[in-house]
Amino acid sequence: MNYQRESSVHKDSYRGDQVLGRAEWFLDVLNRVNGNRNGRNLLWKAAASAPVGFCHITSGVLGTLLEGIMDGLNLDRIQRRFARLEEIETRWKAPAPADHEGGVFAGVPTRTAKSKSDDLTSRVNMTWVKFRDTVLPRATKIEFQVRQGKDNFCAIVTAEDPDAPPIIQWDSPQRRNPFSLYVYRGGSTPDLWGLTPGYCKVTAVTLQPTMWQPGFEHKGKSVIFLLEGCRDHRESGLALFPEILRSELHEVRATIEAYSNSHVLSGAEEASACGLVRNDR
Repeated sequence: MNYQRESSVHKDSYRGDQVLGRAEWFLDVLNRVNGNRNGRNLLWKAAASAPVGFCHITSGVLGTLLEGIMDGLNLDRIQRRFARLEEIETRWKAPAPADHEGGVFAGVPTRTAKSKSDDLTSRVNMTWVKFRDTVLPRATKIEFQVRQGKDNFCAIVTAEDPDAPPIIQWDSPQRRNPFSLYVYRGGSTPDLWGLTPGYCKVTAVTLQPTMWQPGFEHKGKSVIFLLEGCRDHRESGLALFPEILRSELHEVRATIEAYSNSHVLSGAEEASACGLVRNDR
C-alpha cells in the first residue's frame, strides 16, 4: 500500500499566513506605485525597506501561484474541505440509538442474562479479510483501542464545491468521486487528533477512496476505522499532492501544490470522516 508516499502531509509545508504577509506587502507596493509619477522612487524605497526575502517574489511559493493565475488556472476549482461521515461510502456504519418506549420506566436499563464467558477477555489473531467476512456483517458496536504513541491517523477530504470539475485521478464526470485521504509521514499522536489512549467508538468502517470503484487497484488497498471525536487539530494544507492529480493538470501541478501548501482545509468543525488506516489484508 502506498498511501504514505502519495498522501502524506509534510511538516515543512508552507503556512498560509507566511505567504499572505508577503502577498499583502506586494499588493500594497503595486497599488502605491501604479499610476504614480514618483512610482520609481517609491519602488526603490519599498525594496530598500522590505523584510528579508520579500523582494524575491518569483523564487517562492507566491511566485508559483502568480504564474498559475497568469496562465488562467481557476483556483476555485481546487478548494478542498474535510469530508463528513454521511457523504462517504462505508462498509459498516454504527446503527443509530434505538428509540425507547415511553412510560414511567423509560430510560431505566434492563438486566440481561450474563454468561460466564462475558467476563473473560480473549485475544484472537484477526486479519481484515476474516474480520470483514465473519464479524462485520453481524456487528452492532465496534471499538478500536487507540494506543499511546504515533499511529497512522488519517482524514478523508473532498471538494469544497461538489460541482467543481474533477481534479483527482479517480474522479470523473461520469463517476464522481472527489474524495482522497491524507496521513502524516511517520505517523502522528492521538492528542493531535483530539483523542486519548484507550477504547474509542468506531462510527464507520470504509475503504480508501480509490477502492470505491474499480480501476485503481494500483493505488493500494487499506481499510479505515472512523473514530468518534477524531479530527485533525493542525493546519497542514489542502492535501493536494501531484501524484493524485489528473494527468491534464500536470503542467500546473507546481501551482496546485503551492496553493495546497499555503491554504487550509475548511469544514474542520464538521469533520467526521477521520480515524485510523490499516492495510487491507
